[in-house]
Amino acid sequence: MFDVRLLNDDHTPMEFVVYVLQEVFELEHDDAVRAMFQSHHEGSGGCGLFPMRRRRARPRR
Repeated sequence: MFDVRLLNDDHTPMEFVVYVLQEVFELEHDDAVRAMFQSHHEGSGGCGLFPMRRRRARPRR
């Protein structure tokens, strides 16, 4: 299993990050907002634990 992390940047709108977390990583809204704020305040936030096969498929979406 691999811990997939979200890195903060100064260009991507928070609403878009929440949308991606919900649509691509299938997080519930509250969990997506929590991960977004964690990355915003701490520099990175967890998207979840995924097996190697699923982790590699996510960037292709």
